[in-house]
Amino acid sequence: PGQHHQTGKRQTLDRQWLIYLKRTGLTSPSSTVEKHSLDLGIRLCNNKDFFASHEAFEAIWRASRYPEKLFLLALAKLMAAFVNAERGQIPSERRLTHSSLGIISTFLPVYLGVNTALLDLDAREWAANLEYLPNQHMPRIHTASM
Repeated sequence: PGQHHQTGKRQTLDRQWLIYLKRTGLTSPSSTVEKHSLDLGIRLCNNKDFFASHEAFEAIWRASRYPEKLFLLALAKLMAAFVNAERGQIPSERRLTHSSLGIISTFLPVYLGVNTALLDLDAREWAANLEYLPNQHMPRIHTASM
């Protein structure tokens, strides 16, 4: 797949990349993401500033290239899901969580230093229990070295 899309066709390119990655397997990226920018988004998430974390991941996403672009989109969507959960907007939270985890599952077990296997597991458990345990702790983003 390419790196650029026509106006209004980003989701189509995202799907093409997801299919490509699932068929060919994910190789270690030669990352263009600045580590300190990614670390900022992670730190904001882990400090429960989900809106600021969403904004940080979205800013990196805008400047990134595929396949990193998909991973960063997933993180931004997951942070938006957490914001929606805090606001009690459960239908939006569910849609965003489902979309995010559908992407993150492509990047298991570790991607860009993030322990994606643990994030996937924790986020799925959190989402499954949200209506029964609305005040449960949001998942943290663990790095591979944590």
